[in-house]
Amino acid sequence: MASQGCSCPHEERSLGRLGGVNMGRGLLRVATTPGCPEHDSCRGFTKVYRAEHPRGRLLWCPIHTRKACPDADLS
Repeated sequence: MASQGCSCPHEERSLGRLGGVNMGRGLLRVATTPGCPEHDSCRGFTKVYRAEHPRGRLLWCPIHTRKACPDADLS
């Protein structure tokens, strides 16, 4: 099932195999709609957040990729 705010197209497709076991079929996102609030927005993985998170350097933001996201402007 698609997320509440997601506007991306989804299709029912095979979920593939895991360890030789067929995982069946399920709903998968097939593309990312520009401006989708769920998949095409900044995740807020700032430098501080990445330093505190155990897997911080592996986090990926759709906008800033693996770079640190800028701090939010709180003014």
